[in-house]
Amino acid sequence: MLETTDDDRPRGAIVIAKKEFRDAVRSRALLALTALFALFAAGGVALLSLLPAPADADFGGEFGVVFGLLSPASLFVPIIGLLVGYRAIAGEREDGSIYLLLGLGHDRRSVFVGKLFGRNAVVATAILAGSAVGGGVAAAITDGITPAPFIAFTATTILLGVVFVNIAIGLSATTASTTYAAWGGFGVFVLFQFVWGVLAFGLVFLETGSFPEPPLPAWYPYIAQLNPQNAYRTLATAPFEANELLGTIAGAPGTTSTVALEPWFAGVVLLWWGTVPLLIGYYRFRRADL
Repeated sequence: MLETTDDDRPRGAIVIAKKEFRDAVRSRALLALTALFALFAAGGVALLSLLPAPADADFGGEFGVVFGLLSPASLFVPIIGLLVGYRAIAGEREDGSIYLLLGLGHDRRSVFVGKLFGRNAVVATAILAGSAVGGGVAAAITDGITPAPFIAFTATTILLGVVFVNIAIGLSATTASTTYAAWGGFGVFVLFQFVWGVLAFGLVFLETGSFPEPPLPAWYPYIAQLNPQNAYRTLATAPFEANELLGTIAGAPGTTSTVALEPWFAGVVLLWWGTVPLLIGYYRFRRADL
């Protein structure tokens, strides 16, 4: 096996990242992801871009753009991220190609970092292109939009994609089975999309003894915001002062003012989910017996 020096590691990671991106282009996976997100982005905008803005909000057509894209993005971006990332390491270990990569002089860190950047680049490109389609549709059917909130929304959506790619790669790095990695990714999606809110409402029921309804306990928004999808909604709508909608959008109906609904809190939540599972996966991968 070739020996890897410290100077070779960044170069090796870049080589692997480029290969990951080229493979996505050749397999038309990037085209498929872009078309999928563009379809839902354009459809969401077409249906909701004419939604009237709340009375306390000072913005125009971009309201329809962001809120038209918010629902499909918060649903499909996690799916895309998990699908892109779950085979990253587990697939290489399952089919034995990890030995080829290591035999070519790449160490485990280079493989891990290269996979991370390459697959995140695929998702970011698909989201950027799909959002551009959604913005174009909105510009065509509305009186005009302010670019800044839409650009901020696109950047936040890319961040959501990165978070779920990182979660998937973290899971993938803990196992040599793509089946286990796939089930892990499926479990993550079900947890955040369906189970999290039920569990949070269950905690409210245990405290109050009745079906949850506004006003909810003061601690509830913090539990809701620990879900990265809810944190994403908060961060994506930060440019708008739609206080009467913010609590509902973020998974805490009836809440209009709390630290949990501050953009910085949402950013911390997304940062946590984007780094901690990844670091755990890297630790497991470094110690795995290959």
